Amino acid sequence: MSPAPRCIECGTERVSVEIEWATPHYQINTYECPACKSMLRLVEPRPADPTYH
Repeated sequence: MSPAPRCIECGTERVSVEIEWATPHYQINTYECPACKSMLRLVEPRPADPTYH
């Protein structure tokens, strides 16, 4: 997962509040700014599942 984005309004680092699986390869991360409470939904690739042999 990539680092949390910064809020455009106030520059504060956002906090991850929810992760939804969109497809087997992508997830929708919801971030909230703790200072001004604005929300951001960001589609990101899901981490690869570990492969056991």
